[in-house]
Amino acid sequence: IMHSIFSIREKKEKNQRIKIEDLNLHLKSIVDSPVDYALYRVKIDLKTNNIKVLMMSDSIIDLFGITAQDKTIFWDWFKNIHPEDLINLQNEINNSLIPPFKHKLQFRVIHPQKGLRYFKVEATGIANRENSKILDYSNGSIIDITERKNTELDLESAINSLEQKNDELERYAYTVSHDLRSPLITI
Repeated sequence: IMHSIFSIREKKEKNQRIKIEDLNLHLKSIVDSPVDYALYRVKIDLKTNNIKVLMMSDSIIDLFGITAQDKTIFWDWFKNIHPEDLINLQNEINNSLIPPFKHKLQFRVIHPQKGLRYFKVEATGIANRENSKILDYSNGSIIDITERKNTELDLESAINSLEQKNDELERYAYTVSHDLRSPLITI
């Protein structure tokens, strides 16, 4: 009887391990499939101040212009971040280490081949099981928003140009109106 109990327990444990392996494979296939965005999962150890990359989409290599080795080291993701955005990004990461463990922000990357690129990151943390005020994991997405941002900047530039031309047109209309009234006043 004891042998059959152990055998049943071993089968259950083996099935559980297989289910976990399958889930990990499915998750990895989701993480590895994107092109213009990247998904990631990191483990945070506040005692050692270490952030370990558990999963990161291969697309981050092309998106950020980093190496395959850089992909596996959290702080190496930031080597091409625009210097003006780096401090804000680091502050946001530090702020997300406390509840509610969420952050959203935009930043720029100076890509070695593609030049200036714009990104949006959104992440949600998972608290420690024993202490809900301590962050254990963070899952997030990094989305390339360069096209959208460039369109916004072009639109803003066009609006500014139209406002300038409108001001010039108003000044011209005022001058013409004033010049037309001047001869009438002398009559």
